[in-house]
Amino acid sequence: MSGVAPERGAIWVTPHGVRMLMPNKDAAKPYIRLDYTLAGKRTQCTAGRAEAWQEAWSIASGIDDEIAAELAGADGEPIALTVGMLAEKWVSARGDAWSLRYRDETCDRIDRIILLAIGSKSVADLTWGDTAALVKGQPSASGQRLVSSVLSGMLDFGVDSGIVDGAVRKILPTLGAFRRRSAEVTVDATAPDSAETTAVLELLDDYDDERRLSSIKLDSAPGCYALMFLVAAFCGLRQGEIWALRGKDVDGLVLNVDRQLTWVKGKPHFTLPKGGKRRQVFIEETVEGFPLRAMLEARAAEVGVNGRLFPTPKGGLFRRSNFARTSWVRCGPPIQDVADLAGHSNAKVT
Repeated sequence: MSGVAPERGAIWVTPHGVRMLMPNKDAAKPYIRLDYTLAGKRTQCTAGRAEAWQEAWSIASGIDDEIAAELAGADGEPIALTVGMLAEKWVSARGDAWSLRYRDETCDRIDRIILLAIGSKSVADLTWGDTAALVKGQPSASGQRLVSSVLSGMLDFGVDSGIVDGAVRKILPTLGAFRRRSAEVTVDATAPDSAETTAVLELLDDYDDERRLSSIKLDSAPGCYALMFLVAAFCGLRQGEIWALRGKDVDGLVLNVDRQLTWVKGKPHFTLPKGGKRRQVFIEETVEGFPLRAMLEARAAEVGVNGRLFPTPKGGLFRRSNFARTSWVRCGPPIQDVADLAGHSNAKVT
C-alpha cells in the first residue's frame, strides 16, 4: 500500500482477497466498504468514511491475517500461495532495488489490475486462460506489455526463489497472440482528403494501435515548424506526443494529449503518453508575442479532424533523426549558437 490516499472509486485488494472499495465521488453515503470471504462466509461491511482510509486498510489487513491463519497448515505455513502473497513477497524482496517511480508504477499495476483480477487465486491453480484474459483485457498495446512484464517478473521471482514450480512460466501468454496483423497502406499523395486517406488515419485511433502503416504520403507541405516548437515550449509536450497530435486534439482552451509516437524496429507505434496517462494541457492565448491558441486552431482546421498537426514535409511520421535533419535547419540560428547561448558543452544535449 502506498502512502497516498486512494482516489474515490478505487479498489484495493489484500494478498488474501479482502477488497477495500472507496466510495464514488458523488456517493450519497461516502463510506468505505470491505468485501471478503472468511470461514466460508462472504461478508460485506462498512469501515468508516472516505477520509479514514488508513484505518480501513488496517482493518482489512487484520481480516487478511485471519484468512491467512485459516489457510495455514499445522506448521503455520500457508497451504496455498496466492498471487497476492507472491506479489507481496516480490515487492518486499526486490522493491528496494527499483527506482521510486518504477516501484510506484509497478505497485499501482499490481493493486489496480492484477490483485483485483486474480489476487486471491492460488498460483498453482493459475492457467494460461487466466493470464491471457488479464493481459488481453488491457485497453492498449503498451498496457498489455506492461502487465505482461509485471506478471513475468513476479512469476520469475517465485521460480528463482524456489517457492513456485518452474512450469508456471508456461502459463504466460506471448504478446504476439493479441496483435493484429500489420496493415501496410499507401495513400495516394494526390488525394489527401479522399475516403481512403481518412480511413487510414482512423486506423491510428485503434485502441491497440498495432496496425502499422508502411507509409502515408499526403500532399502537404506544412510550414508549421515554428508552431511545433511553441507547443513543445509552452504546452510541455515531448517529441513523441507532439508528432502524434491530430486536428481533433485541439479542443478550445485545451490540447488533448492522448498518445505518443514511438518507433520499434523501424515500425511506428502509437501508445499512451509518457507515464501511461492521458491528460489535457491548457493552451495559452499568447506566448512571446505569438497568438498560440489561434495558431493551433487554424492549423487544426487546415489538417482536418484526423490529420496530423505536425507531419514531415512529405506527410510522413517524424523520427528523431529526420526531425533533426529537416526541422532544426528551418528554425533560424545554427544549433551550435543556441547551445552556446544555453551554456551546453555539447550541441547534442541542446
